Amino acid sequence: MIAQTPFSRRSIAAAAQARAQGARSVVITDSAACPALSGASVGFVTAADGPPFFASHAATIVLIEALITALLAEAGEEGQSRLAAVEATQRRLGAYWTP
Repeated sequence: MIAQTPFSRRSIAAAAQARAQGARSVVITDSAACPALSGASVGFVTAADGPPFFASHAATIVLIEALITALLAEAGEEGQSRLAAVEATQRRLGAYWTP
């Protein structure tokens, strides 16, 4: 889950529901005070400082890309094959725009 200040009531409720059902969760937030962190299996706090009135999502996106890269590396050849199969299905179903 990604929860940035101000925290959405629905996001916090979803995190609590997942915890209550025994699900493992990853929370990425811009504040150590995020209520969803208390029940997270893994929590990350990223910087979100940007120009006045605008939060930056750059650090969060970089973290997500790093996590995906690490998970794919851990999954090895099987993970690469599964990802390729998903991509092929998406293309076959016309999920991607082509000019």
